[in-house]
Amino acid sequence: MRCAPGVDGSDGPRHVFSDECTHEFEWATALACQPKHEAIDCAVYDPDGKMYDLTRLVDPESNYETAGADGFLYVVNVCRPIGEPDVPSPPNGGSTHCPLVL
Repeated sequence: MRCAPGVDGSDGPRHVFSDECTHEFEWATALACQPKHEAIDCAVYDPDGKMYDLTRLVDPESNYETAGADGFLYVVNVCRPIGEPDVPSPPNGGSTHCPLVL
């Protein structure tokens, strides 16, 4: 299953690859997409108790991405899981990052 926003999947799966032992199919549908996340309040506190409001950094529609000098693409979000179907989300649903090889 592949996340395809706006696609109802009624066309069914398509054959992608096969060999002697394996047949691979892909089925594009919006039903495979992670649900959209609502904007939430988000704050962190330093050791002295000072609060830093990160709410403006929460992006319910997408992630932040940046290429590092180490050859990785860093996918980051704040106070919510990464919203990509091929990137695992943390079990606690909190902030997360994921380095991907470029």
